Amino acid sequence: MEDSNLTQSSYHIIVEKGPDIDDTDDDVQEAPPQLEDGVQSTIDNLKELNLGTLEDLRPIFISALLTLKEKRKYFKLLVEFKDILLNRTEKCRALVPG
Repeated sequence: MEDSNLTQSSYHIIVEKGPDIDDTDDDVQEAPPQLEDGVQSTIDNLKELNLGTLEDLRPIFISALLTLKEKRKYFKLLVEFKDILLNRTEKCRALVPG
């Protein structure tokens, strides 16, 4: 029985060699050293916000790359949960020897 849905493909690769063919690729350059080590962490510029009062400063840091709208949203969220955040921060500080 003949299969009428049979599809065949063939691909041809032509390699040209000769005295006038330059097989070196001048566009290839060595990668910069910062790319050689794999993934590198980046550090954004930070903006300091205070979740405390003028007498009892509670600084936190957010990315300075955020838009004004995003900064306001984050600050509103952080203020809403500041009791939980500050309480955990105090507990963490108590665990640090020194």
